[in-house]
Amino acid sequence: SPLFGEFVTIRTADRDVVVTALTTKGFWASDLGDAPGNYSGMFVYTFNKPDGVRVGDRLGLLGGGSQEYVGATQLSFPLYEAVEGETLEPPAASELSDDTLCSGNRPNNEALEAYESSLVTVLEGTIPADFKETPPGIDSDQDYAQFLEYGQWPIELPGGCRVYVVSNATAPEFDPVANAGETVGPITGMLSYVRAGGHKWMVLARGPEDLGLEADTSTDEAPAGPPWPLPIHTPHSPQLCDHDHIGDHLSPRKD
Repeated sequence: SPLFGEFVTIRTADRDVVVTALTTKGFWASDLGDAPGNYSGMFVYTFNKPDGVRVGDRLGLLGGGSQEYVGATQLSFPLYEAVEGETLEPPAASELSDDTLCSGNRPNNEALEAYESSLVTVLEGTIPADFKETPPGIDSDQDYAQFLEYGQWPIELPGGCRVYVVSNATAPEFDPVANAGETVGPITGMLSYVRAGGHKWMVLARGPEDLGLEADTSTDEAPAGPPWPLPIHTPHSPQLCDHDHIGDHLSPRKD
């Protein structure tokens, strides 16, 4: 982003900017005028659990440092404030087709960029049959090794590429290793990008329902929400902004 490292103010006065999901380290926001997709989403990193905002709140103030965290755009050291008494319906999940997800045997980066930090649904994929612990003396499978370290697990799509799902914190009852070789879906979550460790797109599940599982109603605790963007994230282009702010979308494009 040409505004990398700059403090920016998102245009909210004449836009419907809504909190779309929460995590223990921040929240996602979308511009309803451009959602779904269309570079309308952004992650706001608050370091700790965000105070004073809930899913559905309309934001009257949003600003912060424009940063790229391992490939994904975010606002850090943010200033934000919900408009008292004003709530909006967050955008529904966008169902991503094979053409949107894949370009040959690789992810379709150009198409997926428009959906980064937005809620998406991948209709179907297969957990690779060889996604499992590697026997002693054999080089570790890279996907399995990164699953142990970061929690992401792969699914192979009909279009010929792979995307990754992160669900260890929000749906720990699902064991992707035990389900290796199985077809799964639909899977819903916040879409994020990871440049380190091999340019990957991640679907961050918000809870068991995003994997088609029943929610745990045995506790009164609020769900933690999807994990904040993994230590492996790039700007977008805010549709919410003036020419001297962050651009014409919530998220600038990658090269």
